[in-house]
Amino acid sequence: MDGLVAKYLKDKGYTNTLAAFEQECDIKDEPVTIEELMSYLPKKETKDDNVVTETGLDVAVQKTTSKNMIVDTKIINGHVVTTDSAKNLTFYDKSLKEVKSLKIQAVGRVIAAGANNTTLVGCMDGSIVQVDSEYKCTSFKPHLRFVGGISVSEDGLIASIGFDKKVVVTKQDGFEQVAFIDSLTNPTAVAWTQHGLAVSREDCTSIQLLSNHLEKLRTIPLVDAHYMPHSFTVFDMVYDSAAKEIACLTSHTPYARIIIVKSDESVVSFPTLIPQDKYSLGRLSWLNSTTLAIAGDDGAVRLFDQKVWQKISVADSRLRCISASKGCIASASIDKEVELVQVESLEDSLAELKLN
Repeated sequence: MDGLVAKYLKDKGYTNTLAAFEQECDIKDEPVTIEELMSYLPKKETKDDNVVTETGLDVAVQKTTSKNMIVDTKIINGHVVTTDSAKNLTFYDKSLKEVKSLKIQAVGRVIAAGANNTTLVGCMDGSIVQVDSEYKCTSFKPHLRFVGGISVSEDGLIASIGFDKKVVVTKQDGFEQVAFIDSLTNPTAVAWTQHGLAVSREDCTSIQLLSNHLEKLRTIPLVDAHYMPHSFTVFDMVYDSAAKEIACLTSHTPYARIIIVKSDESVVSFPTLIPQDKYSLGRLSWLNSTTLAIAGDDGAVRLFDQKVWQKISVADSRLRCISASKGCIASASIDKEVELVQVESLEDSLAELKLN
């Protein structure tokens, strides 16, 4: 990127170095706040400068500490499930008391709920481990490199993406492979929807809708090019079956956005206040059919109902992952901590949060 900027300046007749240009313009090395990022945007993109505001919520947070770095967490079948850097798969109850810990074959990178009360873990060696309700493990290997995402359809099809640039569909019953395709760049997120399988990939401002056999159905552009001269990557994508909406969280270029694909495939975009830098991967989860929970680099969970932003401070360091389900929000931070917020009721206006 620096090379492209330097070439652009040279083509425009600038004869000094890129470092000198940055010093002249007082450009900081790594802008990480929304104010700094938006100061570099073209004027036509500052139309929503003053729209993003948030209210802090003082909510009790349950916590527990792991011996190892937490890689992912999910709320599945009433348990908070985590993977860590020591190849452990750990199940906690709603009080964050450890119920079961398993040693799996490789570091688990992503966790997903499978059919028939199972838990699926996508691992760094390209395998997927299935854990049943009795904590028995079986596995198969759909990818050559680590698994980047998993989604399971209502009829038991596992869609997985890997850093081998492949999208693979496998029957969960018997692990029979149905189809696979190669992507131009690494896929970044995957989600089964009412219309098919939604897949995003690096440096692509659209998502592809595919059939069960990975035949292309159509492309959904996520942005109007007239208002977005910058490229971005979809870091995370989640689907809500009740609202029939796909929620996407983009990279920090030029700043993090929430993009919602409505049931009629119309698209709305919202700027965020979520601090991000180039080393973080944004994560989000549906709390209910109207509200998203988003993890932040500042240790806060933000709730967004497409109108109002609410902030809950849960940790003192960056949140790596987040999962919301049935009134609970689980997260894990880089200081080896697992956090849980239990919500009894959430008004449509997000005006009140009551603890269980």
